[in-house]
Amino acid sequence: MSSRPGKTAPRLLQDFLLYDPGNAENTGQWDILRDAPRWAEAGGTLVPEGSCRHVYIINTSQTKEPPKDSRPDSESLYFASAVCQECRCHVNLVMDYRHDPHKTSPCVNEGNPLHHFVYDDDASKQDAGRREVLSKRGVLHVFKCTAMACPGVLSIIHSPPRVTPEYVTRLTNIDILKSRLQHAQIIEPERCNDLVALPPYEILHVLQAYLQDGLDSPAGSGKTVPAKNKKFLVALGEDCDDMLRSLSFTRTEGGWTIPELALTEASTPDNRSYVEEFFIELQILLSKYPLATTGNLRHFRFNPVLAFPFFERCLAAQNYDKLPLTRRSEASKTEIPEYAVLGALGNFSDSLIIFAYDRQAQCDPMRTSYYFDALSAIANSRTSEDLNMKVALLQSEGHVSQKDLQNAYRDLGAEPVYSDDHILGIFKSMYSDVSPSRQAELRQSLSIIAQSRRSTSLQSAAAQAVETVEQAYEYLGASHEVGDEWISNLFNVKSQDDPASSSTARKALELIADHRNSDALRSVLATGEFQPEMDFEAACTKLGVDPATVPDPLTLHAAVLAFSDDNPWQKEQYELAYARILKGPGDAGNKSQEEEPARAYPVGDWPVGLENIGNTCYLNSLLQYYFSVKPLRELVIQFDEHKVDATLENIRSRKVGGRNVSLKEVKRGQDLAEELRSLFTEMITVASYQVRPTERLAVLALPPPTRRSSSISVAPNRGIGSLNGQPLLGPALPPHLEKDEEQDTSKPDSPKQDIYMQEALNANGNKDGRRSSEITLLLPPTPPNADVSMGGDAVLEMAEIKPEQPSRAPPVPPRPTAKERDTNTKKSVKEDIEFTARQHDVTEAHESVIFQLQCALKSKDATDNGGQTDFLRELFYGTWVYTQGTDNKNDKVEAFLDIKIFAKPTTQHIYTALDVPFELEQTMLDGKRIKRFCTIRKIPPILQIFINRAVYNTETSSQVKNEGLVELDETIYMDRYMESGNPDLLEMRKQSWAWKAELAKREEVLARLLESKGDSEPLPRRLNIIAEFLESVASDEARETLVDVDRSVPEELPGMLRNQARGIQKEIDEIQIRISELQSLLENQFRDLKSHPYALHAVFKHIGGTGGGHYKVYIKDHENNMWRLYNDNRVTEVQDTKEILQQEQTAFTPATAYYVIYVDANKILELTEPLKR
Repeated sequence: MSSRPGKTAPRLLQDFLLYDPGNAENTGQWDILRDAPRWAEAGGTLVPEGSCRHVYIINTSQTKEPPKDSRPDSESLYFASAVCQECRCHVNLVMDYRHDPHKTSPCVNEGNPLHHFVYDDDASKQDAGRREVLSKRGVLHVFKCTAMACPGVLSIIHSPPRVTPEYVTRLTNIDILKSRLQHAQIIEPERCNDLVALPPYEILHVLQAYLQDGLDSPAGSGKTVPAKNKKFLVALGEDCDDMLRSLSFTRTEGGWTIPELALTEASTPDNRSYVEEFFIELQILLSKYPLATTGNLRHFRFNPVLAFPFFERCLAAQNYDKLPLTRRSEASKTEIPEYAVLGALGNFSDSLIIFAYDRQAQCDPMRTSYYFDALSAIANSRTSEDLNMKVALLQSEGHVSQKDLQNAYRDLGAEPVYSDDHILGIFKSMYSDVSPSRQAELRQSLSIIAQSRRSTSLQSAAAQAVETVEQAYEYLGASHEVGDEWISNLFNVKSQDDPASSSTARKALELIADHRNSDALRSVLATGEFQPEMDFEAACTKLGVDPATVPDPLTLHAAVLAFSDDNPWQKEQYELAYARILKGPGDAGNKSQEEEPARAYPVGDWPVGLENIGNTCYLNSLLQYYFSVKPLRELVIQFDEHKVDATLENIRSRKVGGRNVSLKEVKRGQDLAEELRSLFTEMITVASYQVRPTERLAVLALPPPTRRSSSISVAPNRGIGSLNGQPLLGPALPPHLEKDEEQDTSKPDSPKQDIYMQEALNANGNKDGRRSSEITLLLPPTPPNADVSMGGDAVLEMAEIKPEQPSRAPPVPPRPTAKERDTNTKKSVKEDIEFTARQHDVTEAHESVIFQLQCALKSKDATDNGGQTDFLRELFYGTWVYTQGTDNKNDKVEAFLDIKIFAKPTTQHIYTALDVPFELEQTMLDGKRIKRFCTIRKIPPILQIFINRAVYNTETSSQVKNEGLVELDETIYMDRYMESGNPDLLEMRKQSWAWKAELAKREEVLARLLESKGDSEPLPRRLNIIAEFLESVASDEARETLVDVDRSVPEELPGMLRNQARGIQKEIDEIQIRISELQSLLENQFRDLKSHPYALHAVFKHIGGTGGGHYKVYIKDHENNMWRLYNDNRVTEVQDTKEILQQEQTAFTPATAYYVIYVDANKILELTEPLKR
């Protein structure tokens, strides 16, 4: 056999689920089922765009699986037949052990825990006749097991749907069904004139019933459908003759004879398999319709059984040895690309990984080093003793990884010809200026080079870096018993003796200071001088805190920032006081830490949780989301390369969000980036299950409270209620520019600002609440105390007001006294502390963080409104265009950070909610009522959707939370909302708007006709009840009981009432049929537009009501196909995605989706990486 890589049975099954024969031409020469990936390909997207994510269901009548607890022999033959619920393609999997009588030990057996298959052209050529027969039905793949004594040959045949697209059109197209009815009324007017067109699902059900009769009919039953049968004429008519013949129906003079396809012990009728598969596809098509329409269909029951377990059993791949984690969760382990290289899966045990490596190296000896590199990468990712032992054994046998050595030289920017001293100099020059995680990478690279050179000097330098407390003591030449002052002296000596290693010395001192919780050692790092620790009472006095009632750490740190802003020269003293207060009175030492709970996952293989430091669940959720966005995380960690030079001259004309920013804002943004960098680095390198964000980060993430108070407060459009009397508001917009000494404000900008609107205020205007421009919105009166927030990228061109010029200069305002200034400062500090300690809204913090990071970033170029284009804008911001008026001259382009949709009291699908901002609407422009609609011109790689749940209660003048469900899809297609040069798309949108308008009117009429008065019945039923009563009053039986009652009833009145009831009921039926047609049309209008797929990545959920609650976030690990729940310090795997996509129930109120993140499905692995350790 030629040198060729293979795949284990579980890997082959996974690739089999991704293989789409209908889209295979888009892969060029690549075949994911047949070919093993090369290294670069393994890390890329192997599945072509538009491929179906198959969900196969079993066809049990065409399946023969292995008997339970049995092993195959050289006479065994197993097969499974299935059809995909999504694309309806068919697959036949045949496992045949009868090919080689000399091979008598089929897998699985000792030494061969799994089948290992290679694609076998030779076997296909030797069995050309069989191949020709099988391939007539579709695409054939043949594989052979590589075990020496296993005769197993696997054939996989994919074939297209039996119900062809043409057949689907004939059975479901509304116009065709109407034409079929008209034809029936022409040829059989007396029988068919009173009929109406059947809805598509009933047509499918009629044909399904005929096929069921055929599958159940034994030979000689002779069932016939009369040619003039009304239901047959209306449902199938004459234009389905060829389809019926293909299903073995026979045309006679009297009608159509149903095929007789019942199974017997003697034989299987010809064509039964085809009819069975056609029947299953009809069931699949019917299942796509709402249960409300198909639930009443007679004998329609569809209970599909997933086929994957049958496939596993046929290939003996159901009980292989997995890692402990996967045995519990049935979820795959970290799926780095190298698993695909070995033909393995991420959930394989270490022993199976070794088996896969050995088999690949045996089958493909020309690429042994290639597989060695893959094995090494997996061993490193797992930190597995067994795998590392295998790698070491292979290295001792002469297996040297050239890739690792080449990468090591490349990492240091060195060449193999350099001397040891030269390489050591490069290492030291790079080491002191990078993050701890980068330092670890440099040490690893130096160690690899040292091993290859057998260089003791390089190896010593690689091992000298300090990472642990013990290494810190050893590096400084100290012990645990010596005092702080002695440690300080050793640090100074070390730094003076070897200035090049001062960064290492500082790292050692930091570790010891944190270990001892010593402020005295921290003062050495901060000031260079050893200062005895501050007294507890003195520290409280420094921060204006009562020693008897010390606030929580977050509030305390807010005080540090507030006092530092007023007295920056004392910042270090404030921070030392803060650290001392945290220790408590006396010699408190380290605070006791809550013991780490027992975890089911290895520390290095699971994301870290974030500790809640006081009403920060919103921030923890947001930080986990940021960390999972790979480009954003890398930007933060490498922020020095991207930050703007914070000088007054450099930022004088700088704009973010359509307005000038101050030097103070730039510096604050850079402080925030530094805090994020420290946190992200710790999340990557820490050897524990959780970390604690700093209080400083929590404060910096929010907009500065003092600036916020000077601008117009946020309207209740983005909040979810209030907490302890404080409103939980929506996202804060970029704060207004302060007139301070750092910013030249001599040339103010034109007033371009945002208006955020709440749904309750938009009943007659801009119903979706988008940012609007150059229009007059039709709003009802604003509720009491409701403010409007301004600022941001989307702008409102406000009318310029030209006040009358004053006749003389205004008087100079009186200057505040020193006492008044001191009082105002203390009041400002108090307000800042109170603001920071509240619970906040996740979108408020999100917009604040993005705005501040933009302030701190270098800009690429200017936008149309004077802002900047930067990394974050390209990642998170999109643009949409409003087409308004008839001449399109008033089109307006605006930027958006997220798409705002509204929850409803009832359940709605994500598409239904997304449609609203992009629908045709009426508004005012230049005093005229015009129509306009919105289209996305540039869609961001990360698409953020804000679900507004705030409803304004006019009776109580307060907000309530709308808990209606928005059903999410794991993949949505944004084509319908995109700007396109294709005029057909706009026509499709216009048609959908017309259908929606008609649907709304018909639903309104239907609701009126079905309306019940109190406990009474709908109108048709009430009319029939009245008719029955009148008939009973006029009957002979009523004479004895109704002696004194006038029983004279017009004889024709009950009949008139019944006729009226029938007429109304007929109208109701026709409306319901039309509503069903419209819903089907709308559902299928954009079904084929799939050029812009977006995959669900994160869902922020809020538990609670308007009085408070809790945030958590669900984030998908796309590489490992795993959802995790991040709930403060707990990170757990999600077993059932219904918890995410639908409504999770709690003991009190439901957990509702609040902020939803989709990412470009074609760039998933580029954009996301939640697990980085």
